[in-house]
Amino acid sequence: LSLRTRARVSREIRQAQEAVAALGQRPLCFRPPVGIVNPRFWPALLRQGLFAVGFSRRAMDWGNRKVAGLAGRLLRGVRGGDILLLHDCPGGEQFDLEAWIGEVEAVLDGLEAKGLQVTPLSRLLGRPVMEPVNAEGEGANAAALFYDGLAGTYDAEQEAPGAAAVRGAERRIVK
Repeated sequence: LSLRTRARVSREIRQAQEAVAALGQRPLCFRPPVGIVNPRFWPALLRQGLFAVGFSRRAMDWGNRKVAGLAGRLLRGVRGGDILLLHDCPGGEQFDLEAWIGEVEAVLDGLEAKGLQVTPLSRLLGRPVMEPVNAEGEGANAAALFYDGLAGTYDAEQEAPGAAAVRGAERRIVK
C-alpha cells in the first residue's frame, strides 16, 4: 500500500469497504498494512469517511507464518492501553490452527496474570469502529464522528511541543 499510486490506494480501500459492506457492516476505521502510511493514504481514507488506527504491540508473526512464541513476543512489555496486533488468517500451507489457538490462549492468560483485560477497540477509542449498513448502503461519516470526538482536547494538543511539524504535514496532505 505504501508504494502504490493515489488512484490505486483509493481503489483498494473502496473495494475493501464494498466487500465488507456486502456482509452488512461498514468499517469506520482502517489499520494500514504493517502500520505504514504515506501522503497518498490520508486523502483516500477521508474520501471513504475512515480514520486510521495503529497498534502498539505486534507479534512479528508475518501474517501467522511465524506462530511459535507469538504470546511471548506480544506479552513482553505489554501495558494497559496497548493495542495488540493479531492476524486472523491462516499463514500458509504449514499453518497449525491448534498451535495458533494455544498462543492466543497464552496471550489471554498472560494479560490476566498481569492484571490486564481485553477491551474492545471501540471502548478503548470511545467511538464505534463498525456500523451496520443501512438500506442505501451508506453509514454515518466515520471521519466526522472520530474528529468530533477529539474536539475537546484538540487545542491543547496543537500547542504541545513538536505539534507544529505535524500541523504542517496535515496542511500539505489535506490540500
